[in-house]
Amino acid sequence: MAERRQHGHRPQAQANKPEVILQRGVIVGRYLANQSISEISRELGLSRNTVMKWIRRYEEEGHVSTRPRTGRPRITTVEHDALLFDAAAQSPFKTSMTLTPELNLPCSARTTRTRLVDSGLASRVPARKPSLSTTHGRMVKPVLAHHGVEDWLGRVESYMRASLRRLILGRHFNTPLNLFSSILPYQMLQMPTGGGGP
Repeated sequence: MAERRQHGHRPQAQANKPEVILQRGVIVGRYLANQSISEISRELGLSRNTVMKWIRRYEEEGHVSTRPRTGRPRITTVEHDALLFDAAAQSPFKTSMTLTPELNLPCSARTTRTRLVDSGLASRVPARKPSLSTTHGRMVKPVLAHHGVEDWLGRVESYMRASLRRLILGRHFNTPLNLFSSILPYQMLQMPTGGGGP
């Protein structure tokens, strides 16, 4: 299993770009080649404070990479993370959508997925999405009614059924299948102007 990272957020992408790290290395390299801070700052177009900061960091810590930052406090504790990592290792094909409620984690599935990726574990995506139930249909109907779309959808659906029936009954073998798309008149596909709106 991959080595797990310590707590601490990854620094912003800008601070870890290769050209940014390279420039810091150039600063240190020129300093080690006995070039003065003023010369380095003038030739690279940087402030003296920036040049001194990276030279000091190199002398104190031996590197010029960006340190991990604390940022916002984590919503998950070390115990939550350990529980998550153990569950993900035991059931590697479970998704973050299923692991989050199963483990009663105080975070979103997105945060769970981030924790798994940061620790080196794979975050799975279901191959097949869950089917919509009748509950979903009941939830959509009030929204459609509010926006005046339900009646419009009913008219288009009945017109398409009748047109499809005519097309199938009168279809010749050489009729192209995309002819059906030209059957619907433009005015049937326009949204109603009346009805409630936001």
